[in-house]
Amino acid sequence: MLVNYPGGALNTFDFLAKYPVKIITFEQTISGKEKKSIGHPNGKFKNWVGEIFHDNKKASQLLASRLFEKAKKKGRPLIVAGISGHFGSESAIRNSGLLAVVDSYQAELKQIVYAQWSREDAYTKTF
Repeated sequence: MLVNYPGGALNTFDFLAKYPVKIITFEQTISGKEKKSIGHPNGKFKNWVGEIFHDNKKASQLLASRLFEKAKKKGRPLIVAGISGHFGSESAIRNSGLLAVVDSYQAELKQIVYAQWSREDAYTKTF
């Protein structure tokens, strides 16, 4: 089981294909040309048997929509600062979900800060 981070996917799969192991990946972190080079589970790499992931964009949209609805009910302006995890593809996808909802609610996005999954970082960057 592995999270296949961008930049080394093909090398990782080529290396693991030499051994009698089954591969299950977590998250969909690979995109574009790199994704084409590795394909999909049960494709080019027969030992890659599956991938487990959730829809980061949809999760972000649902969370933002619910928060915006609560703010609207309280008569609060929709002025937003996003807190993201790190500078990675999963965070970029979550950010795109937030941006879509910001547009649909005509909210004002001030910024998105990256807190590296640190409570302390998130606190100091937002207060």
